[in-house]
Amino acid sequence: MFKVIVGDCQPMFRAGIAGVLAAGDGFAVVQQCAHWRDLSEAAARHSSALIIASTRVVDSLSNLLSLAHEKNSRILLIIEDTESCLRYSGAGVGGVLRRSSDPADLVNHCRKIQRGIQFVHPATAGPVKRDTVGARAAQRLTRTELRVVSFIMEGMRNRGIAEAMGTTEQVIKNYVRSIFDKLGVSDRVELALYTIHHPAVQMAAADVAAGFGLFPQFELAIGA
Repeated sequence: MFKVIVGDCQPMFRAGIAGVLAAGDGFAVVQQCAHWRDLSEAAARHSSALIIASTRVVDSLSNLLSLAHEKNSRILLIIEDTESCLRYSGAGVGGVLRRSSDPADLVNHCRKIQRGIQFVHPATAGPVKRDTVGARAAQRLTRTELRVVSFIMEGMRNRGIAEAMGTTEQVIKNYVRSIFDKLGVSDRVELALYTIHHPAVQMAAADVAAGFGLFPQFELAIGA
């Protein structure tokens, strides 16, 4: 069994990676980390592990590489779609994968690193393909529903989302049920997997959360 440590600031993204690897054989996620301190402590605690960490949470790649070398572990670095993989090809990491990559690529990268391949390049070395399915799915969601998705991606439960949006927990439950129905998922883990496979939904939710054209009080009042 290949031990895996997952590090990213978004709980839903971490859960999605854990869910993808749980569906395959030979991987066991032993720890999920939201912050650099937790990630570095986990890397120091576990030996012979695969560390899947995004550049959003890695404060010092050199320190992480040092910890991995000391513990005979390998690193799969998750980079943003706008980042170049070339800067990491000689850095000492086991591989690089773009945030919007297909879940099958994640498993493929992990297996290659597990077999001892020195460096696994991103499956998408050129421009990222447009996520048309995810874009259509995002259009089916109201802005308020996208805002709820953004909160779910941050790991918030219904009560916390209700407090943040100034409404009741039952209203949020209704929104969550509508989101699940529109996207064809049944729970938060499946939603995490969906947003990994269709990053356009994640990006749309992030845009709404940032306030681009969002008027939450008005939308809540009309039941959007």
